[in-house]
Amino acid sequence: MILLVNMDDQLLAAPPRDKRRWIYRIPLCGGCCAPTESPERTPLRRLGNEFTLPAANCCESYRCRSYFEHARLCVRVGGLGVASFARSRWRARIMLCSASIQLVSTLLYVIGALAMSTDESLVRTFAWASFELWSSELNVTGSVQLGIQSRVVSLRGVAFNGSHFVLDPAGVIHNTVRWDNTSCFQYTSAPSALVEACSACRHSMHASVSFILLSIIAQVPTISTNLQRTTPYADVNCQKFMGIATGLCGLFTGLMTLRSFGYDCWRSVPNVTTLGPYKFSFTGKGGTGFFLFLVGICLKITDVLAHLLLPTPAPKRQPVEPGLSFSAYLQRCPEITVFGAPVESQRGTLDDGTGTSAPPLEALPPPSTSNNPCSSVSTGVN
Repeated sequence: MILLVNMDDQLLAAPPRDKRRWIYRIPLCGGCCAPTESPERTPLRRLGNEFTLPAANCCESYRCRSYFEHARLCVRVGGLGVASFARSRWRARIMLCSASIQLVSTLLYVIGALAMSTDESLVRTFAWASFELWSSELNVTGSVQLGIQSRVVSLRGVAFNGSHFVLDPAGVIHNTVRWDNTSCFQYTSAPSALVEACSACRHSMHASVSFILLSIIAQVPTISTNLQRTTPYADVNCQKFMGIATGLCGLFTGLMTLRSFGYDCWRSVPNVTTLGPYKFSFTGKGGTGFFLFLVGICLKITDVLAHLLLPTPAPKRQPVEPGLSFSAYLQRCPEITVFGAPVESQRGTLDDGTGTSAPPLEALPPPSTSNNPCSSVSTGVN
């Protein structure tokens, strides 16, 4: 009976579970509201902490964590880099710079994705491929801009017959044609090589839709990983490993996809072809949207280099005792940090070898897990 009473007392005394805990798991922004135990004294403690880790619920289980975070491969990869960067302000500088570059990459992706529109002006501006065509026999010139969902055809020197083409004041007729199933075969007089090239490009355009959307979505965990590694407390081996692996994978698959697209949509198009009894010449090249994506993908190289340069904290690479809690594992880096660099209590300077002055330890407010802008409930990681 006494045992039951004691158990009831413990249950009544236990702090209630925060019902808004799921908010803390939202990538990039959830950790800003989390009652973190991070000893970082700058806003970086809100950008990377125990709540902003992907699969944080799995991290709280030692058995689950042992398959990736404490695995020999992740630990060895975590040790790669320049050791002096791990305990200096270069840690935050490198990761914040990498996150900023990936934000620029995301912006390039979004602008390049405007070619998915069927609006004629957007397709012209952000086309993924474009052609110039002419026929000296007919004194006809024109251009074709290829978007993801449609293409714009413009011709000069052709009589306007009231068809789907629109005549502008400059005397150029133009029309927007969607990449439907028969759009490459509506001109029965076109040679087979041109029809096959058009069909291959149509299939490549359809496949590019998922490629574009996945590329934009994948930037969220990429930027989140960079922010996670800005402080020693939040930095873990698996985040560095995944940052390198996903960066290399995204770089390779992105370049291969764009290479295949370039071959299908302009390199395979014959330079000279006949339409009826007349000869037409074509010159094709990549468009604005294509090169925006190419630059965005190449920027992944900087992200991979940033992860390779910065090793994880040495305590995170030491052997762990079975059953070690996630909270205790993160507390292996308990030092108070400012901008990712430990603060020395005796001298009040940053331990980066530069002698940069920092506020004395006594002047800094003590860490508080209740300093939570979104909730007054303070919940640690069990």
